[in-house]
Amino acid sequence: QQLDNSNIGSSGSGNGLGMVDLDADGRANAVDRDSDGDGIPDVIEVFGADTNNDAIIDGFVDANLDGLHDSYINASGLLRTGADVTNDGRADSYPNKNFDNDGRANPYDLDSDADGIVDAIEAGFADSNFNGFEDGAIGTDGWSNTIRSRPAPLSLLNSDGLGRPNYLDIDSDGDGIPDNIEGQSTAGYRFPTYTDSDNDGLDNAYDLAPHTATFSGAGILLYDRDMDGTPDYIDLDSDSDGQSDIKEGNDWNLNGAADEILTPTGIDTDGDGLDDRFDLINSTTNLKGTSIYMGTSGSMTGDPSPGTRATVQRTLASGGCAFERDWRCVSFVLPISHLQLTAAESNNAVVLKWTIISSRNLNIFEIERSTDNVSYEKIATQSAAVRLDQLENFAGNDNIAGINSELVYYRIKVIAQDGQAKYSNVVLVRKGKTVAAFSVMPNPANDNASVRFYTEKETIVSISIRDFTGKLVYSQKAKALKGNNVLPLTNLSKYSDGVYHVQLMIDHDVQSAKLIIQN
Repeated sequence: QQLDNSNIGSSGSGNGLGMVDLDADGRANAVDRDSDGDGIPDVIEVFGADTNNDAIIDGFVDANLDGLHDSYINASGLLRTGADVTNDGRADSYPNKNFDNDGRANPYDLDSDADGIVDAIEAGFADSNFNGFEDGAIGTDGWSNTIRSRPAPLSLLNSDGLGRPNYLDIDSDGDGIPDNIEGQSTAGYRFPTYTDSDNDGLDNAYDLAPHTATFSGAGILLYDRDMDGTPDYIDLDSDSDGQSDIKEGNDWNLNGAADEILTPTGIDTDGDGLDDRFDLINSTTNLKGTSIYMGTSGSMTGDPSPGTRATVQRTLASGGCAFERDWRCVSFVLPISHLQLTAAESNNAVVLKWTIISSRNLNIFEIERSTDNVSYEKIATQSAAVRLDQLENFAGNDNIAGINSELVYYRIKVIAQDGQAKYSNVVLVRKGKTVAAFSVMPNPANDNASVRFYTEKETIVSISIRDFTGKLVYSQKAKALKGNNVLPLTNLSKYSDGVYHVQLMIDHDVQSAKLIIQN
C-alpha cells in the first residue's frame, strides 16, 4: 500500500496515495500502459515517441537505474502535474497534456477533447459494449492485444488529415460544424453541462446509466443521417445530396444564399482542430463546439456565446425540411433525373454547356462562378423553360480576361417554379490549359470504367456509387495527383443492370455523374 506522511490512505480515500486503477483492468495506472483503457497508449497520449507500437517510449535509456528515461526527468518529463500548494502530497491540478483543460490529463481522460465522443471511437477503435473502453482482450501490461497487433507506428483516425487525430480535434472533418453537434441527431441534441460528477473526463450530458458513477461511459451514440456507414461528424456530405456540409451548414447571414467565404484559412490559432475561419473562441483553455442556432432537442435557441460560427441553419423555403437542418435535409434539393455541365476555354472566352432532364417545371438557371470553389457569385441568368422528362440542351458564355486567377470554377443553379433548387456538377477552367472535366467512361459500362477528373493539388479523393434507391454499393478512397487523373472502377458486372450515381468528393467539393451498367 502507498501511504502519505500521515501513514494512512487507500485508493479513493482522498487521504493517501493508493494505487489507482482507473480502467479496473487489474493493472494500477503506474504499471498500466493504457491507464484509461481507450486503446491509445499513455505514451502516445502525452505526445511521446513510439514508432514500433509497443507502448514504450522509444530509445529508453536509464544509466542511473532510477527507473526514468534519462532524457525525460524533472522539468523535461513527458507529463508533469501542477503544484501542490496545500502540501498534502497531492497535486492541486493537472494542467499539462490536458487537451480539454478538465481535471484529467489525456492518458486518464475518456474524452480528451470534450466533444462528447469517447476517445476509443474517435481513434478508430471498437467499443461495441459502449463503455468507453476499447474492445480487445487486455494483455498483462494493461494494453489491448488487438491494438498491439496493428502495424507500427500506430495509426489513429485523422479524418481531415490536419493537425492532431480526431480524439484531439473538435471538428474532425474540417467542415466548420463541430463534432459535438454532428455527433448527435438534431432532435436528440443535448448541450454539454460542463460538469463531470464521476471524474472520468466525460461530460454528464453524455455519461448516462449505468456509467454515471464509474470510470466508464458510452458518450454520444453517433448519428449517421444518410446511413452510408460514415457518421456525420466525419462525413463531408451528411445527407448525400451532392452539396457539402461546409456549404449547407454555414449560412452566417441566413439569407439562403451561398455568399460566405468558407475556404478554411489553414490556421488554427488555439490548436483545437476548428479552423480560424469558423472558430469564435480562440482560447487554449476553453474548448467549445456549440452553435448559436442549435439548441436542446434541435430548437433554434442555441448557445448565446457559441464556439463556432456555423449556423447549421434550417431554410424554410418551399421544399425545405420542416424540422431538419439544411446539411441533413435531402428534400431541400430539387429532384432532377439528369444534369451535367461542361466547359471549354479559348483566349479567355469560356463556353458553358449543360444538359438536363426534369420532371418539374423550372423557372431560371443561374450561372455561378468562383475562383476558390467555395464562394460563388451569380454572373448570369437564363430562362429555364423545358419540356418535361426530355433531354434539353443549354449554353452560356463568360469572358474571364479580367479574372485575376488561373483557376475558375463554374456551376449551374437550377431553380424550379416552386422555389426548390439543385446545383450541377462543378467544372474547372484553367486559363490557357485543358482540364479534364469530371466524367465516367465508357458509359454505358460493362465490367470496367474509369473516372476522369482534375485536382489542383495532391490530395485524397473519395469515390462512391449508389443505386437508384440511394443504397451505397461501392466506395473507395484514392490518392490523386495535381492535374488530370484517371481512376479505375472494376468488377462492375456484379451489379444489376440499371442507372447508378457516381459521386466524387475532392476536399469539400462534391461532383456527381450518372453511370449506366449494361451486362
